[in-house]
Amino acid sequence: MTRSTRCYPRSQIARRADALLKSIAVMTGCTPRTLRKWVQRADIDGGQRPGQTSAESEELKALPRERRELKRAERLSERRRLFSIGRS
Repeated sequence: MTRSTRCYPRSQIARRADALLKSIAVMTGCTPRTLRKWVQRADIDGGQRPGQTSAESEELKALPRERRELKRAERLSERRRLFSIGRS
């Protein structure tokens, strides 16, 4: 036995998906746009959709912070070195 499948036009599938997103959004207390973005983010993080993953985004955000901390530590080290030279 074979299972017959019904072909739906893309527009009809999109309308059904939008209706489903809206109903889930109402149940969860968020907007359909927010829910859609969460789904897209999950697809990207899961490798099902191309894009920058959440981990990559966090890593890129952390780089400037790390750079600032390193520069601060470098300045402090230089000050300590100059202070110790001055005391000698």
